[in-house]
Amino acid sequence: MLEVTKIRPLDKAPLVASLSIKIDTEFGVLSINDLLLFIADRKKWLGMPGKKTDNGKYFNYVFFDDREKLNEIANQAFEEYKKYLENNPQPDSLPF
Repeated sequence: MLEVTKIRPLDKAPLVASLSIKIDTEFGVLSINDLLLFIADRKKWLGMPGKKTDNGKYFNYVFFDDREKLNEIANQAFEEYKKYLENNPQPDSLPF
């Protein structure tokens, strides 16, 4: 099970929001903070927590080997973001 626990809208295109999630695992609940939602040119993607290295590339602290699971998490995160915006109108319309 996945639960989005916090959503913080951001106006730094293509970055639209930061969020926190909890995932039930066989070892207990895993909390991941500072996931980033991006929207640009009709594309949407989820950025995992990480940092920019000295050579300008990004290094993720957390990643999923299973691309299908990552897509499930991203889809649910965007659905929760959309619900958040519907319940908390922003000055501009929804970005998708």
